Amino acid sequence: MLKRRLSVLTAMLATLAACLLTPLTASSAVAAPSGCPKIIWQNGEKTVSYENCGGGSQEESDNGGGEGSGNGTPSCDLSAMAGQGNTRWCEGTTTCWAHIPSSVYKTQAEAPEQPPPSEDAVYIFKWCVSADGESSYDWMWYTPDEISLEELAWQAYGRLTIPAFTLEFNPPQKAVIFIDTWWWASGTSDEVLTGSSAAGLVAIADPDRMEVDPGDGSGVMSCPFSTTKSDACAYTYERASDGYPARARLVYTVRFENNGAPLEVPGLPGAIESEWQEVTVPVTEVQASVVG
Repeated sequence: MLKRRLSVLTAMLATLAACLLTPLTASSAVAAPSGCPKIIWQNGEKTVSYENCGGGSQEESDNGGGEGSGNGTPSCDLSAMAGQGNTRWCEGTTTCWAHIPSSVYKTQAEAPEQPPPSEDAVYIFKWCVSADGESSYDWMWYTPDEISLEELAWQAYGRLTIPAFTLEFNPPQKAVIFIDTWWWASGTSDEVLTGSSAAGLVAIADPDRMEVDPGDGSGVMSCPFSTTKSDACAYTYERASDGYPARARLVYTVRFENNGAPLEVPGLPGAIESEWQEVTVPVTEVQASVVG
């Protein structure tokens, strides 16, 4: 048995050396697969689901699939692990592959050095190649379908709810050229928003600004986060119209907390916006008469 394992290990290391232009360096800092892909075991066959790999998800199984087929586009070059089977995924721009479970161990011992963290854990060999060709590899315990902080953060982000509002303007009913028109989001507030918890991880949205498009072709302008009638957000029309298609939306910056502690997760969005709210704004001229 030991002789067979050593033979397999020798063959694997030979393959690694042939594929890499730079020497491999072992690193215990390589994290276990998480977030992408999600590896699912069912009836003794594994399926790899590529989630958050950049532009959607892809799925492939042991029966084929190469680089996957689907609507998403991986954020890394999966061809860097061509010929290594289907268990490939992206961690940002880094391409990773794992032998699950590993056919050889890190040492010549018949069992891993550390006991499994759970009864579902399997001992794997993980190999990663960065976008600039730097390689790293390690052996580790891995629990299939383990939910990562990144996955939890995405769940928490999806639980944020932006309150509805109505776009108001003043002068009411009809604006006047060369006179400031005020804008505000009616029916909402400038309170901080907190989504529901995802296993202790929450997304928090802080009010940042209001974006207003007056509808006259001038483009979108950025205003203070305005929820009450004031001149904080103002625009002056220069041409009259039966009705400009004005619109506005609210923008929040997003941060995350894990059990009350600040958490930074690379790759997650730093903002969230409401839907655009529209209103038709008639703009008129003020007629002046000169009395002689």
